[in-house]
Amino acid sequence: VYGLSLVNDIFLTDKKDEENYYHHYRLAHQEQPDKYIPGIELIFIELPKFKASTFSEKRIMNLWLRFLTEIDENTTEISKELYSEIAIKEALEYLQESAFTKEELAYYDKYWDNIRVEKTALKDYYEKGLKVSHDKLLQAEEKAEQAEEKAEQAEEKAEQAEEKAEQAVTEAEQAVTEAEQAVAEAEQAVAEAEQERLQKEEVMVKLINSAKQMKEFGMSVKSIVKATGLSINEIQKL
Repeated sequence: VYGLSLVNDIFLTDKKDEENYYHHYRLAHQEQPDKYIPGIELIFIELPKFKASTFSEKRIMNLWLRFLTEIDENTTEISKELYSEIAIKEALEYLQESAFTKEELAYYDKYWDNIRVEKTALKDYYEKGLKVSHDKLLQAEEKAEQAEEKAEQAEEKAEQAEEKAEQAVTEAEQAVTEAEQAVAEAEQAVAEAEQERLQKEEVMVKLINSAKQMKEFGMSVKSIVKATGLSINEIQKL
């Protein structure tokens, strides 16, 4: 519990307190000052000692003290600095309103009624516009979801097509490999056949040469056939 007292008088006249307007007290035991009741404190502010100054850490407190010391029924001009604090600005407006004549107060009330009506109308327009915007937003979100769904379907189809294309490429590569292997085997078979043919031709040449020599030596055709394996026709042509 805190008690705040704004004193429009000077009650501490000691030299050390002549500029100190803020006094903070706690309820302590009379015979044992080090023992006090926690949570119950009293604050006294001597208004005549307060002098307006500018320091940020106590700005709001200073503004309120200025409000209490500078503003009275004779005030005609108010410092702009006091209007910079919202709470003080509201307090000033309440003071101005309380000083109005009946005619001024009626005009003031009418002015604020017009402001409220205008604010209500603006609020209605805003809410209607907000509802329209909300509906359009929902439609846009629905279209976006549909477009996203279509995009996912298209992406899925593209992935399937890509898989099929990759499979076709793999099969084509495999077919090419098999064809190349078949060509290699065919070429090897041709080479082997050609080598065999050449070997046979070489053997045949040797047999023919041998048969010629045997024929020149006067061996019988029958013996030459038996020795070389050539036919009688082939030997007779030599």
